[in-house]
Amino acid sequence: MGLLEMLPFGGGRKRAQTTREEVAKALRAWQDSIKYFENVKDPDLVDFAIYEMEAARRKYMFLLKRAGTVEE
Repeated sequence: MGLLEMLPFGGGRKRAQTTREEVAKALRAWQDSIKYFENVKDPDLVDFAIYEMEAARRKYMFLLKRAGTVEE
């Protein structure tokens, strides 16, 4: 087994496919966190909802940059 095969993203087509799947999953998580924030009723959960929404947004942006689809 080569070193590249041991890495989480071994390269080539497999890496691109995995990255697209990860980006799509992160986008859904961000969208879900926004819906949760918009619907939360308990004041104690508002801070949690904001934290989750921001974390999901940052993860999505990180994955987009890693995939090379966002210019800095």
